[in-house]
Amino acid sequence: MKIKSKFRAKYKTVPYALDSKNRMIPPEKASKHESYRCPQCKKTVIVRKSKLKNIYFAHYRRGNCSIDRSAPTLAKHILYQKLQEWLSGKGPPIEVKFFLDRRYVIPPQEIGTIKLDHQVLISSAKSITAHLALFDNWNQLLVGIEFRPKKRAKSINQYPWLEIDPEECLENPYLLASLSTQKEELPFFMRPIQLSLNLDIPKEE
Repeated sequence: MKIKSKFRAKYKTVPYALDSKNRMIPPEKASKHESYRCPQCKKTVIVRKSKLKNIYFAHYRRGNCSIDRSAPTLAKHILYQKLQEWLSGKGPPIEVKFFLDRRYVIPPQEIGTIKLDHQVLISSAKSITAHLALFDNWNQLLVGIEFRPKKRAKSINQYPWLEIDPEECLENPYLLASLSTQKEELPFFMRPIQLSLNLDIPKEE
């Protein structure tokens, strides 16, 4: 699945890069004196400036990296970036929504680590890859997140599993709309969001 031009413009060629300490650095905070690597292919990226004075990362040498070609790959890194911001208390919460159901929040205190492209066994001879895998503080898999254009014909029942349309994630990475209609696939640790209505009515004098 290719990246639409509006998402390419929104998130730039490479949304963030890794510095020498493996820290995620957005292009606007990059230093000319630091070297950076692509988070996907791990090859060198450099800071460039467009004709409109916009700063962005670009691969030093063109290759076959999927971060600037594949919508699922770009969505994976965008969501990873937003989740890390949320866990560090620097960003808005990440919510999950099932079809015709209320929203659920991913509680940061439950997450120990997040791994990219994590393989899990679903049978003795078959494994699948979660684009993002959220683990608890005891290194137990809490939920796997997979980007797909449509839901699998056969659901993953061995683990809590979320299938997300990559374009919907790129549209709004803070609200993950599950492709599943089955509420029982909801990871146990997610809490429903309590929506409060402000019904304060001005008093008449």
